Amino acid sequence: MTVTYHAADYFRESTQPIAIMRITDKRPTLCPSHSHDFDELVLVLRGAATHTTDEETYTLKAGDIFLLQGRQTHSFREQWGFSYVNLLFRPALLELPWSALRVLPGYQALLTLEPALRRRHEFQSRLHVTAADLRYLHTLVSAMEVELSHREAGYEAVLTAHFAQLLVYLARCYARMSTPSSQQLLQLGAALSLLERQYMTPLRLEELANAACMSVSTFSRAFKRATGFSPISYLLRLRIHKAAELLRDDAVSVACAAEQVGFTDSNYFTRQFTAIMGVCPRIYQRSIALR
Repeated sequence: MTVTYHAADYFRESTQPIAIMRITDKRPTLCPSHSHDFDELVLVLRGAATHTTDEETYTLKAGDIFLLQGRQTHSFREQWGFSYVNLLFRPALLELPWSALRVLPGYQALLTLEPALRRRHEFQSRLHVTAADLRYLHTLVSAMEVELSHREAGYEAVLTAHFAQLLVYLARCYARMSTPSSQQLLQLGAALSLLERQYMTPLRLEELANAACMSVSTFSRAFKRATGFSPISYLLRLRIHKAAELLRDDAVSVACAAEQVGFTDSNYFTRQFTAIMGVCPRIYQRSIALR
């Protein structure tokens, strides 16, 4: 039987983007199979355990860090002195400098590519940090717990800043990984980073493959396996989502948004926006304004 954990059970306020849960087991226990309607970043502090999903079973140890997204069913079994921290978060409510984070290859490797390729890589591309790194991360988590506990004026800003700092640190840690599987993710992460930095320019497939240090054919296969899209389709969707962000400002015209994200033909932009977002740009902008 699978248990579903809901955000309301862990987030004290409906607008709270981050919550923290610590689990410490001094003896073997059974964590029931469960899913949740929020994301969680797992930091293993001590001990070992078996992590089980619907499809795979992995062994965890101190220093392992990985992302669990949304409704994924999983459980922790065969725990031996197992202590870990769950950073629970709701991305839609987090006001983070996402654009600055997404240009980091380590960020893309850890939070975009590793979850998508976890089964194929048999968890070998997970982030594993040193004891010194883990102590620093634990310091950041403890500071976040203080903010959540005291909730003094401005705690939301401090909490979000600490979380952004933690994500950057994790991205840097991943960038230092040297296993073959992690290197492959970092190569793809470099291509995703290039897309994030230059999505408004006419990038060629060869440029993206060069950024990943792969041949065009190898890169195209690896990219689609990781993202579900061809590089060109991914670029198109990225431009449309960037345009949607611009259109949240009702002072930005549809033509201006299209031009800023790299479209020279406003009619083509409207067709692609409608196909991807489900509504035309003008209706999308009006619906945002009414919220």
